[in-house]
Amino acid sequence: MMNISKTINFPQYYHQFQIIQGVLLKISYPYIFLIGFIGLITNTSTVILLSKNFITKNLKNKWTLIALGMFYFK
Repeated sequence: MMNISKTINFPQYYHQFQIIQGVLLKISYPYIFLIGFIGLITNTSTVILLSKNFITKNLKNKWTLIALGMFYFK
């Protein structure tokens, strides 16, 4: 039986691109979870800080901002 890779002429850097793609795929899932975790922390802290009166006593639309922050928790 003939090996398929011997019959196909791959470009010069094909295997190096496969290695780079493999590395990027390994990095992508932890990166997605890290960004999601950071977003969750910042949204939570935004909602907590906006609910404190000493920070938002001059804001008229404080509850609108809190509702926007809570919207991203869905």
